[in-house]
Amino acid sequence: MENNELIALIFSGIVTLLVCIYYMDKKHSVCCECDEVISHRKQNRYFLEKGGERLALCKKCYNRTNKQASLKAQNCSCCNKSFTTRMKIAELAGEFQSYFLCVKCEKQISKRAESTFLLNQLLSPDFIQKNSSFSDLESMVESSGIQLKTQDDLKLEVWDEFITANTSFSCWHDMKVSAETLMLKKQNDRIIRDMWDQ
Repeated sequence: MENNELIALIFSGIVTLLVCIYYMDKKHSVCCECDEVISHRKQNRYFLEKGGERLALCKKCYNRTNKQASLKAQNCSCCNKSFTTRMKIAELAGEFQSYFLCVKCEKQISKRAESTFLLNQLLSPDFIQKNSSFSDLESMVESSGIQLKTQDDLKLEVWDEFITANTSFSCWHDMKVSAETLMLKKQNDRIIRDMWDQ
């Protein structure tokens, strides 16, 4: 046997021994999630950093972990139940944040939610002040000189023109939609806060 062959044989023996020692350690050969043995012949090896250690992860657990991490949220904003990849997650907009809800909490919230509001609720003094130079709805209507007695009066062209000229909106429809959206967001905040307090 030549020296080169002997060196190659010794080198391959050392490599084999190191591979055996490496894979005898469970951190490298057993999935840290499901305890399945991972073959040392696997081409794609996955690892998970936990407590400063690099632990082996099988492909199934790796895929599940990635799917879980890609969810919009990990817990229900209301009951704090952990979400799984199979659960339906509902997103509900609040005034300054979004809420992610499980099916049970979403049903409870939809039972408590109102979908119609009175005009003076919808166009609150805060909303009017923020979007016009008026202090409240009454002063805005009075300034317009338009008699608003029915819902149909809000569809008048003169009311639309007044809104365009005196508010930050291009028409009555845009103003109404914006006010409704804000009202629903505030309502969502209130309902979720009430459910947290229960």
